[in-house]
Amino acid sequence: MLRALFISVGLFITLCGGVLLFVDRLVLNSMVTEATSGPVAAARDHWAVNHMLVHRTSTNGAIVQEELDPPDWMAYAVLSVGSVQMLYAVALPRSSKK
Repeated sequence: MLRALFISVGLFITLCGGVLLFVDRLVLNSMVTEATSGPVAAARDHWAVNHMLVHRTSTNGAIVQEELDPPDWMAYAVLSVGSVQMLYAVALPRSSKK
């Protein structure tokens, strides 16, 4: 059971890294921006590494959209973490039930 959990989490992380290979930036709509403007904003701003990942843009003056602009190396880093996670799951010993 634990092996399946590690494989599925590793596969999810690897797929996210694969998506980042083909995406230059992610534009969040205004509904997501408003939902994350409360208590999540402080943590998001702290982990955005001096706004390297999150940029705020104003399209029509009143509508503020956020863009996630990951650096090029992030896709390879996320792919590597997911791959190592799946390799760890394969290396786990099988549970023996008698």
